[in-house]
Amino acid sequence: RLDGRVVIITGANAGIGKETAYQLSLRGAKIIIGCRDELRAENAIKEIVFRNPNANIIHIKLDLSSLQSIRAFVQQIYENETKIDILVNNAGVCLIPESTTEDGFEMTFGTNHL
Repeated sequence: RLDGRVVIITGANAGIGKETAYQLSLRGAKIIIGCRDELRAENAIKEIVFRNPNANIIHIKLDLSSLQSIRAFVQQIYENETKIDILVNNAGVCLIPESTTEDGFEMTFGTNHL
């Protein structure tokens, strides 16, 4: 059981991240999903709550390719939580066209590592 535990999962709007959010919600954890696409995140939350009506799950916007977005995400966590018990770094990019983040880093490196 994970009652009273706070879990942050990045990229939990699809695939392994969404299933992880669902499974941990079944164990009683409070789930915070950090996703850049708010509509996809809200749809994932609706699906998880449909499957587990007792799910305690919220979305906070997080674009890992933006240091400003990361800081805003962290600030919201800091203001609303006293602790983080589990962090699942699930989000990432691969096989994308060559580009840079708004901070000037190569996109894959900036998103997956910084």
